[in-house]
Amino acid sequence: SSLLWRNQRQALEVSPEAIGDYVESQKYGANLFHKWVASKNFGVQTRVSYFYNYWKNWYHDNITASTAQKPGMEVQGDWQLSDSNSLIFGVEGTWDHVVSGLVGPHDQTVFGFYAQNERALLSNLNLTIGLRYDNAWVDSGISDSELNPKVGLVWKAGDKFRVRASSGRGFRAPSMSERFSDSVYSGLRIIPNPDLKSETAWSHEVGANWNPTPFLYLDVSGFMNDYWDLIEPEPDANQVVQFINVTRARITGVETNVKAMPFPGLGFDIGYTFMNPQDIELDTTLAYRPRHLLTAGVSFNYQQFELGADFRYISRFEVIKVYPNDD
Repeated sequence: SSLLWRNQRQALEVSPEAIGDYVESQKYGANLFHKWVASKNFGVQTRVSYFYNYWKNWYHDNITASTAQKPGMEVQGDWQLSDSNSLIFGVEGTWDHVVSGLVGPHDQTVFGFYAQNERALLSNLNLTIGLRYDNAWVDSGISDSELNPKVGLVWKAGDKFRVRASSGRGFRAPSMSERFSDSVYSGLRIIPNPDLKSETAWSHEVGANWNPTPFLYLDVSGFMNDYWDLIEPEPDANQVVQFINVTRARITGVETNVKAMPFPGLGFDIGYTFMNPQDIELDTTLAYRPRHLLTAGVSFNYQQFELGADFRYISRFEVIKVYPNDD
């Protein structure tokens, strides 16, 4: 439960004073689904959910408990306007009720509605357009609302080759812990920022995938994500941490994935991502973002048995803000 290593040679051990620290945790969740088929072209799906989360940190330097409840509901309609034109629309809402020694007692509601239309422009070209509205309200008096569009194209260049392009705007309200945390965690002092703004982003992607045989799949894409008011933890000279908004940030990169099954039951999955995370306002690299990410996996299936191995590599972070001079 500690954030800090004991030392470089004992990276999986905590410092001696943290030995014996533990976390008590209880989580419960329930979901109820209902689907109504009004006609062969129209249906309505309803989902009701409830999540309960309790935890208590029994730390040598801090004993903190939290109870959180999150009920929610979503109603979604599916309307098949024609063989080549479909419409999805819906409304959803959640309520967060938190009583915590970390953030205090707070309530937050998030409400949104959306619509998305998918149609065939040509026999091999599909267009998707969508629009979503969100409103987030916090009991401290803060209210954020966003209208977010998106558009996407998929071109079926052949039976085995597809090209795609998409662009969309996103919105994320700060979590309770990002906005209201006021505590000590693993020796780090975290202070609240009740004026924290929601972050927004424009995401763009162009990609293609090739499936020449049932046993080989290749995918490559380029992406660019532009952020406004990106939420980041920022320590001061005394290592007191507060979540703040980064005025402008941009993450660009390339992502590739290869899946192969050279023999029946034997499969390989290799993925590589290159990223360039930049704080545009300060002309620096964003903290705690790797430039290179490599994942690989191999699996073997024989009758009812499966054997597998996974590998993950993350390159060294170029910018560290908490204890930057500590190896």
